[in-house]
Amino acid sequence: MRKLLNGLWLGLGAAGVALLVGVLPRVDDFVATVELKTYDRRLRLTADPASADPDIVLVEINEYSLRALEPVAGRWPWPRAVHSSVIDYLAQAGAKVIAYDVLFTERDSRTGFAYGGDTWSGAESDGALVRSTKKAGTVILLADATFAGLEHGARLPDAAPVPDAGYRLGPRVDAPPSVQPPFAGLAEAA
Repeated sequence: MRKLLNGLWLGLGAAGVALLVGVLPRVDDFVATVELKTYDRRLRLTADPASADPDIVLVEINEYSLRALEPVAGRWPWPRAVHSSVIDYLAQAGAKVIAYDVLFTERDSRTGFAYGGDTWSGAESDGALVRSTKKAGTVILLADATFAGLEHGARLPDAAPVPDAGYRLGPRVDAPPSVQPPFAGLAEAA
């Protein structure tokens, strides 16, 4: 009987704590902060590098690549022709999917920059990226869905409305008013 009462008190106590966490906003913020601060550590403790798929390769743009390509491609952001060359290389290497984590929402407006021993325009560079994306046929590009702080109901110019899929975001998440896809031509090529 004593074990039953101890279990009952423990269960009621846990339910009370859970109720407080769900009701009190400061406690909820505290729990969210602890969650965010411990997330990386918990992943490191549970991740098994031996289970990583060797067929998945991450090609990242980091400080080293920014410095190494500066003499050839200039400072960041690189011309689209550089990204075109990367996509061509990955496609020739047999990549089944190329997921590109760089936004290309606007056309390149540069004029007369040097790349690969030639002088390019932004339009030529954009064209190279479109052709490489279309030729590879396996490129996934980003769309910008960042909340811009617009008035209720306002839209960004040339932005498609967010389709209603029935899912509703939680109260702590701001829904973006619109989605800005890659520039015209590139979006169709992907």
